[in-house]
Amino acid sequence: MKTPVWKRAATLLCALTMALGLNPLPALAREDVPAASDRTGSVQVSLFDEGERSYLPAQTLQVIRILMEGEELTGSVPAFLREGRTLFPLRLVSEALGATVDWLGETRQAVVTWEDRHLVFTLGSPVALADGEEQLLPDGVGPCLASSAGEERTMVPLRFLAEWLGLQVRWENATRTVYLTTGEESRPGEPEMPEEPEPPGEDEPPVIPGYPEEPERPAQTLKGFYVAVDAGHGGYSTGALYEGIREKDINLPIALRVAELLEERGCRVLLTREDDRFVDLYDRSYMANDAGVDIFVSIHANASETDGDFQGIFTYHCPGAQRAKELAQAVQNEVVQATGAMDWGLLAERFVVLKATYMPAILVETGFMSCHEELMRLIDPEYQEKLAQGIARGIEAYLTAGQD
Repeated sequence: MKTPVWKRAATLLCALTMALGLNPLPALAREDVPAASDRTGSVQVSLFDEGERSYLPAQTLQVIRILMEGEELTGSVPAFLREGRTLFPLRLVSEALGATVDWLGETRQAVVTWEDRHLVFTLGSPVALADGEEQLLPDGVGPCLASSAGEERTMVPLRFLAEWLGLQVRWENATRTVYLTTGEESRPGEPEMPEEPEPPGEDEPPVIPGYPEEPERPAQTLKGFYVAVDAGHGGYSTGALYEGIREKDINLPIALRVAELLEERGCRVLLTREDDRFVDLYDRSYMANDAGVDIFVSIHANASETDGDFQGIFTYHCPGAQRAKELAQAVQNEVVQATGAMDWGLLAERFVVLKATYMPAILVETGFMSCHEELMRLIDPEYQEKLAQGIARGIEAYLTAGQD
């Protein structure tokens, strides 16, 4: 009797989420980094740069739980979030399971064969070959080698592979969990999947997480400091556009309020723009450099073209910039506390406003406009106030660290 398709798909996914049973780069040194303290927090991971042919410094990435038909799948290197996409370990699967994964060293490709179908991943490439056709991977995030706690695995985009296998994928933001199902009716003994919350209707105000009143602060706590506050986009550069709402119109009021809060603390503030005008990215950095500010904070809103449910806050810093990383962490901590939003931690990127500035510089992504629920919060003045309060508190915490 032939094994049902859903069982073969389930078996394959379970096997694929285990670590790849070979090391394609045995001669290359890699950085062994500590594993995550738990399976639902974060993990220290070094990612291999295909261009440099070496591992990059370890970074902290969010661990993602994966449930296949109610059973949690785990591997020696956990699934993690990278640039808004879930990557998980790929593994050589025996023919007895109905599929194989072959490694092509010369072309640095992993080939998944399932029945008469083939899926080809190329390390570092945002394009996969699915059944003979080129397909762009979600958000352009391709497969990569990852090293954690002495283990090295090939990580591939979870959603892309799962959907190629005919499985349904659902993301639960609150618990950072991916649910994989066959789409068939629940079978006896299997837990029913929790329902996704519906976004608020047009007449229903979004739920704004509570936060205590701004406590009284000592006068002039930031006297002597000089901070550049950058409202992203402006003028013909509208930024993301969702439901008729332009990103530039979200960034500006938050930036202006941050400036006010800093000035109340005695801080001098340089605004790269105070109204709806276009300012070149390099000019924003040069303004801060010429003024000799202490730190640079750019304010933006995020968006995902592939996942309308994704929401939460990220803060970027330039790779290798330790002081900027400390500033990013201080601001990230305070903004998450102030808003109650999902905490997606820090990311390192070489954005112009981060690499062209001489001082510690960060870019705060205040939320995802592509998610209706979060978009409604981002345009709410009360929520914008919480964002501004959090950013200002994070700046203050960084600048006054170590002071009595």
